Amino acid sequence: MARWHEGELLQDIADRLQVDRNTITATVRWWHEEQGLPVPDGRTRRKGLSRKTSQKSDDSADDR
Repeated sequence: MARWHEGELLQDIADRLQVDRNTITATVRWWHEEQGLPVPDGRTRRKGLSRKTSQKSDDSADDR
């Protein structure tokens, strides 16, 4: 959750932890439910982040 709170994208977190993105999504959902908080909508969160592309996309842009 620390990475989530720092603004990392779900796919970036999954890649770092070498798990499927769905595992991270389920973890974020579970954590919010356990805290009694509404589960955030991924699209809304992504729009609010300053860095909106994943690291993979950034790397592929360098290859051009």
